[in-house]
Amino acid sequence: ARFLLTAMKDPDGRLIHSWKAKDNSSSKYDGGSHILGYLDDHAYLIDALITLYEATFDYFYLEAAENLADSMVDRFWDQESEVFYDTSLEHSKLIVRPRDTLDNAVPSGGSIAALSLLRLSLLTGDSGYASKAESSIKALVPQIRRAPLSVTSWISAADFLKTDSSQIVLLGNHESSTLTEMIAAVRSRYLPNLVLAGARCDVSNDEKSPLLRGKKMLNGKPTAFVCEDYVCKVPVNSASELADQLD
Repeated sequence: ARFLLTAMKDPDGRLIHSWKAKDNSSSKYDGGSHILGYLDDHAYLIDALITLYEATFDYFYLEAAENLADSMVDRFWDQESEVFYDTSLEHSKLIVRPRDTLDNAVPSGGSIAALSLLRLSLLTGDSGYASKAESSIKALVPQIRRAPLSVTSWISAADFLKTDSSQIVLLGNHESSTLTEMIAAVRSRYLPNLVLAGARCDVSNDEKSPLLRGKKMLNGKPTAFVCEDYVCKVPVNSASELADQLD
């Protein structure tokens, strides 16, 4: 991920589509491409960065996802039609600006962009992300009704938008066996539309993420919070208690 965020950027900080090392270079970062990244390049990397954050609780990945999402919105979002296009205004001009909405073997960039923005909205508290995801999903409603099997990831995004998501916060040292057991309890269950946040210690009231803000470890031990719409159940200190709340 750090390679993608470092080497696969042009001098202006824009994500590029592909990368090739320079001949006889001693540095793995010495290379590049003249082709700017498309919508799907941005959307899939944002999705991956969010997943990395949920796996590691390293804020670096969440911040990188935010920065890339802001770039994606600036470059691919069309304010007039309220949808994402596959190309930015910086790409070569075509007769028609492309917008592929079909979810084939690889889901479309638009559907992954919508899903990623919905996840990011819950993690950061930025409703602007959710608003753009909702607008892009609404634009697909006629197609969803007409041919649902061709837009299955869009349907997943619509489900995320319209149903309550599971929000789980885990606090504690990553080397703790209790925290490892808690993570296993979460991962071993089918929890659609799950958003997972965490930190190594108590979190101040100044924390940017509303999921984490003001959370404290119970009894100074690894602690789990199960929430919906930022309203949490009683915090627990064991994987078995967490499992009871999830089941």
